[in-house]
Amino acid sequence: SGGCNSFGGTWRLDGAKLVLGEVAATLMACAEPGAMEQERALFQAFDGVRGWRVRGESLQLLDAGGAV
Repeated sequence: SGGCNSFGGTWRLDGAKLVLGEVAATLMACAEPGAMEQERALFQAFDGVRGWRVRGESLQLLDAGGAV
């Protein structure tokens, strides 16, 4: 969930590379102020994923500079 809408997509490992497919999401309007902007930023962040790592039980998606 991105806060208001549910989303999902495909992924696969290509060697050590995590490949994310297209993301599909429901299109409900969010009544909470700022929620739609937060979701948009989350979905845009997926486009910048260049790497990944697992820390404990969490999957961390990384940008080109290695930042979470």
